[in-house]
Amino acid sequence: MKMDQNKLVEIIEEQNSYIGQLEVNNQKLSQQQREMAMEYQKLFDVTEFQSLMVQLLGTTVRKIAEGDYSVHPVSEKEMKDIKRKVMDITGKEI
Repeated sequence: MKMDQNKLVEIIEEQNSYIGQLEVNNQKLSQQQREMAMEYQKLFDVTEFQSLMVQLLGTTVRKIAEGDYSVHPVSEKEMKDIKRKVMDITGKEI
């Protein structure tokens, strides 16, 4: 009986050790997910910023990708909207 209790205690301690390792790994994974989300947001912001800058020229990234390099004048209202969006992304005025 004494041997069985010692073996059970040993098994429980081993399981607790595994649980502790799982918790640590779970925390690391959560941290990696947060970092990836922040990196994704940065990349999205850069892409959005580039798209807005192209819009200031009077065209779109899609048109350029399709080989259409034509531009049109940007209205004052459109320019203000684009500048406001750029300010929202960068925190700086252009």
